[in-house]
Amino acid sequence: MEQYFQLDVLGILKQTKLPANLAWLSEGDKQCLLLVHLGGEAGMHKTQAAKFDKQFPDIIFKLEARDLLTWLTNSHGKQVSLSLTWKGEDIAKLLLLVARNESKKKRTPSPLGI
Repeated sequence: MEQYFQLDVLGILKQTKLPANLAWLSEGDKQCLLLVHLGGEAGMHKTQAAKFDKQFPDIIFKLEARDLLTWLTNSHGKQVSLSLTWKGEDIAKLLLLVARNESKKKRTPSPLGI
């Protein structure tokens, strides 16, 4: 995935679609990854994760099983927050990149004025 970022920065490739190997991501999966990503290093607090799990059952479990999410624990081993693994971080960055390029594509006027 790093190659996509490098090509995008160079202006060679503007990623506007997810790669085929990420076609399995549902809208709920994408939303979960982005919400955890927006939480920064702390991720998504346990109470927020419980609310999300009620709204979208089994998505957190599925993303954990695919090694995209992990639970951060306190010194007593109690789950505190949900955080992205390095794989999840890469996918979240790619989702943001695709969204940014897609929005640029929609608002960029044609040079011919058409």
